[in-house]
Formats: sequence, structure tokens, C-alpha cells
Amino acid sequence: MATVKLDPAKGVQIPNMTTTERDAVSSPETGALVWNTTTSAVNQYNGSAWGTVGISEDTTKLPLAGGTMTGHIYHGDNILNYWGAGNDFHIYHDGSHTRFKNDTGNLTLQSDTINLTNRADNSSHILCNSTGVGIGTASPSWKLSVKGGRSIFTDTTSYAIGVRKNSTESSNYNFWIGASATNDTTVPDLVFSNNDGTEKARILTGGGITFNGDTAAANALDDYEEGTFTPTVAAADNHTQQLGIYTKVGNLVSVFIKMQCAMSSGTCFVSGLPFTCQNTNNHYPTGSFFGVVGVENFGDGSIAPQIAPNGTVVQLYKQTNSSNNNYESFGASHVGSTVNFSISIVYST
Repeated sequence: MATVKLDPAKGVQIPNMTTTERDAVSSPETGALVWNTTTSAVNQYNGSAWGTVGISEDTTKLPLAGGTMTGHIYHGDNILNYWGAGNDFHIYHDGSHTRFKNDTGNLTLQSDTINLTNRADNSSHILCNSTGVGIGTASPSWKLSVKGGRSIFTDTTSYAIGVRKNSTESSNYNFWIGASATNDTTVPDLVFSNNDGTEKARILTGGGITFNGDTAAANALDDYEEGTFTPTVAAADNHTQQLGIYTKVGNLVSVFIKMQCAMSSGTCFVSGLPFTCQNTNNHYPTGSFFGVVGVENFGDGSIAPQIAPNGTVVQLYKQTNSSNNNYESFGASHVGSTVNFSISIVYST
């Protein structure tokens, strides 16, 4: 090998070699040193191979001073990686699941976009960006955007979703939407409650709405409907006006009828009611009658509209005179050639 030079003014000069020249040295002594002019580093022979002094040649380990990781790190199950002076944060795989565990403080994930994707198809399940949080969408339009199939909120109490109008989180101006059932296998009712849990409304599983804690199906408001219908006087020669308006709340129907027709014979039955009257004994709802023109020849008695049980027809009855309670069917004998009248009546279905 080349000789070592000693110059008191310049120091010790060990043999200078390129990497090729170094590797060509035959049977170097263990501990031999050379200056590698190719890499500008001191090389030492460890008895089996040349290495760079101060840098580990073991590629399975990082030097204590740090470096660039070019390979992978493999851990067995339940082998923990710790971070923090008190080993507060650690990551590990327990054989079935990968766990991130933080013993103190908050665990913060910070990025312009945080995306939790499905491994099978790489679809985005939860995405957070400056706009908001998207569930089932990679493009949230609001603070919380949920797209896709059904969304399920589960809570062991009756409440699942809280709605707050006040911007102060400690405020008690909340409203709760939740589910209420007798057990986990019963289809629940949908319940709306105020902040202290007082029930205000309930949508029953079997249909209908109850209020203020009432859960009885018999008391539920199960229908609301508004509409029109075409009433008809069966005995009329012709009709020039046929107006029918109704409002149905639960089983109660309010009806307004406006008719104009010509009658030469027969009695005045107004048919075409939108719902059948309740079929109960002694349930004969009555209403009010107002004749505009053509109502004559009936003396001083009043006229009363009435619906029979299980009926869809309004029968008009005329009081024979104001001094008794005798009534007769109202018809052509009591009107002129044309009759114009209105009826208001409320009945149960």
C-alpha cells in the first residue's frame, strides 16, 4: 500500500485512493485507513469490507444524526411507535386493527384537505376541506354535506340530533330530534323535544302526529287534506253552478257547497261529498243553509241540511212552520224555476 506522510505543518496524510484503487488492494489489514478521493471521505477496512468512517454501512439502520429513509419499516403486531417526551402518542397494529392513541391533549390532523377513503374502491367516505365536511361526497357544499344512501344516527337515549339556533355552544336554546321505542327490536317513533327533554310532537310509527307527550294512537292527527269536489242535485233539470270546497283534519270534514240549478220536480238531495259520513247510530250531522233566490213557497219554517250515517249525500229538510219541530223533505214544491243556495256542514268520517 502507499506510505503515510507526516508533515508537522500540514498534518498526517494517509494513502489517497479512488474507490476502484481501494477495492483493488489485496488482503488489506484490518483497521487500514485510506482517503477515498472518489467520495472525499475516510474509509476503513473492518476485516471483511471497506466502510466510511463515521457513517454506518448497515442499511437496515438510520444513523443517530439522522438521514434519509429509502426503505420500509416493518413492525409486528402490538409493536408500538412512541412520540412525545412522555410517550403520549403511539401507533400500533393489534393483529386486527390499526390504532392511533393519544394519552394527553388533542389529536389534530391538519391539512388543506383531509380525506378518509375506502380501501376497496378508493371512494371518499369522509372529506374535510375549507368549505366543510362531506360524507359520501368529495365536494361538500355546506358545513356538513351528506350524499348517498340512508344516514343513521344512533343514541342509547331518545335523542340523536340536536339543533341550536344560538351561536353560543353553551347556550340552552336547543331542539332535539330523536327516536323512541320500548326496546331495540321495535320500530321507533320520531320525537321532537325541547332542550330539557320535554316532548313537543311525535310522529307515530303506525301513522299520525301526537303533541305534548301524548303517545296514544287514538289521539293522533293522522290526516290533513284540502280540496274541491263537484256537488250535484239529482233531481235538477240542469246546473248553472256547482261549487264544493272541503277541509279534512283527522276524521273531521268541513264542507262548503254553492249550488244554482233548475228544479221542476223531486226533492233536493245534494250528492258528491268527498268522504263518507261516519257509520254510527244517531250520528246525523247538521249544518247551515242560506237561500239566495228561488227559495219560496215554504211558509215561515227554516231549512236544515243533514247527512245520514254512512252517507255521501246532504238531505235538505224544511220545517213545516216555526212553531213546531216537524220537518219535511225540501224540494221542487218549495222553490221557483231556479234555486240558488249555499250549505255549510261539518261531519265525521
